[in-house]
Amino acid sequence: MAPRPTPARSVAKPSDARVPLDTGKVARDVRGVAALEALHQQKTMLEKEITREVRAARRAGVTWTEIGQAFGMSHQRASKHWGPDPVKKLRLPRER
Repeated sequence: MAPRPTPARSVAKPSDARVPLDTGKVARDVRGVAALEALHQQKTMLEKEITREVRAARRAGVTWTEIGQAFGMSHQRASKHWGPDPVKKLRLPRER
């Protein structure tokens, strides 16, 4: 029987290492924090764009079922997430 090969071990790159500060604390990975902030901004912008598109789709007659299917969720969850329904007309006060 042939010997089993040993798995390759990953070698840490110098850029992956965290350098201790003079205070003894580990330095934060500033690039990682900046990347998270950028992703959060992109997520916020995408959520706003999705909301605009969902409302436009509702005005065009697309059902909550169709919208839910596009996002892999039920129509109830879709309508709760992006509601209130902009298609419903505002009720005007009754004239007396």
